[in-house]
Amino acid sequence: MTDHTIIMGNDPEMVPEVLDELVKPLEPKIDSNAIQAIKLSLGEIIINAIEHGNLSINYEMKTVIPGDGLEALIKERKQEKLYASRKVTVTSRIDDKKATFTVTDDGEGFNWRNFPNPTEENNMLLSHGRGLFIVHYYMDEVSFNEKGNRVTLVKYFKNSKEV
Repeated sequence: MTDHTIIMGNDPEMVPEVLDELVKPLEPKIDSNAIQAIKLSLGEIIINAIEHGNLSINYEMKTVIPGDGLEALIKERKQEKLYASRKVTVTSRIDDKKATFTVTDDGEGFNWRNFPNPTEENNMLLSHGRGLFIVHYYMDEVSFNEKGNRVTLVKYFKNSKEV
């Protein structure tokens, strides 16, 4: 069994490096397609933890921000005292049967029972809002704590080197 914890700040540019480190122990267990699906899912959750959780940028704000405004807002919020010290904690536990990842942010949480459906016509063309849909598609289990600031993802290994 492999356990690992990473505590990171609110820098979305660090996410690829964190993902590479977290999935490295999976390489002998499952194929590269399954690893990419896990990285995609876990990356979505970490980005959500940074943007929505720690930096308090909600769905509605992202809907009305024009062009490169989201990047500017992230940069601004990362400097604000209220948000700057918040962290994202990612833990992984990998054994012979499954990989479990837990992502916790220091934000207020969100109502995970009531997030917008990305397949509804008015949401289909938005550049955001599909992350949880993707995560539910690729992962075998997705659960949230009551507050909505912790997400646990589980992927079971079917057979070694299979998706």
